[in-house]
Amino acid sequence: MIITFGFAIFILRFGILTLIRDQCSEPKIVLILAPKPSFSTVPQNLLLWRNIIKPLGGNVLLLLNNPADRSIATDAGFLVDYVKESENGLPLLSSVMQITAKFTSAIVGFCNSDLKPTGSSTKDFFQYILSEQWRNGWLENEIDVLLRQKGPAHKSVWLLVANRMDYGDSVTDRTVHTAGGIDMWIWNEAPLGILGFKQSIPAFRVGRPFFDNWLTAMAIQVGKRHVIDATLGIDILHKKHLRFGHLQDWSNRTLISDDQDWFENQRLAETPVCLQNKCLRYQRGFGTACEAVFQLKITNDTDDHPKYCLTKRRVSVPCPKCSHCYA
Repeated sequence: MIITFGFAIFILRFGILTLIRDQCSEPKIVLILAPKPSFSTVPQNLLLWRNIIKPLGGNVLLLLNNPADRSIATDAGFLVDYVKESENGLPLLSSVMQITAKFTSAIVGFCNSDLKPTGSSTKDFFQYILSEQWRNGWLENEIDVLLRQKGPAHKSVWLLVANRMDYGDSVTDRTVHTAGGIDMWIWNEAPLGILGFKQSIPAFRVGRPFFDNWLTAMAIQVGKRHVIDATLGIDILHKKHLRFGHLQDWSNRTLISDDQDWFENQRLAETPVCLQNKCLRYQRGFGTACEAVFQLKITNDTDDHPKYCLTKRRVSVPCPKCSHCYA
């Protein structure tokens, strides 16, 4: 009887410890999105992301300040966190990056909240970057081969960037968005920061131009991470829509002349960043995915799972000047 009782206590304690460990353990990957507030149900595209990421041992974190939104999201199985906002309610990139640094061992991703995955191909991509092959030296060896020399000490610290696939009436009729903006970033060693070292990120307004190209341009110029264009390795879809309900793009300065968030982003982008006795300046039109030296793409999609290949671009130039970037 004593043995049975003792065994029961052991099982109970083991179960409690396992539960605590599971609740406290960090996910393998965390995808962060900042959806528009005040929704009655979780948007369908966010549910699609959750259904892909969670079975892989990851989670989706939604940046929400509205209590009602947070309740709906947690009930649907999402992680939630608060994010600092501009006076007009746009998330601040500085706050987003502070949140990403909380994850010490997970791969971290951040993407525009109106994107949606394509299902199995998106799942295959995330499975690949979570695989033992990717984590255990394959990337470093490939970089050594492509550079034809022993790579730098930071070669295992990487940043994947990707452009979206725009579509109109039919999702089958889609093209790579090459008008400059980046739509997704995925990186490892999150505590180092997206630039590869601990550096404060300006308070860009997410949802306005400049911040996406600035991030990518700075990562390339700083050189602490290997920046890899993953546009042809992952299909992320985006339905074309008007900005402010009537603008095709951000080119009409007259119509956006009273948008303070837009001009604050421009001011921040044009402010030099000084680090380690060197000042870096963002040049408008740069910071595109086609400037990444390396490209991760699918080479064989006939099997049950696609095969990926890392290549080195012969020419790395901004997308607007690169007609063959995704040919």
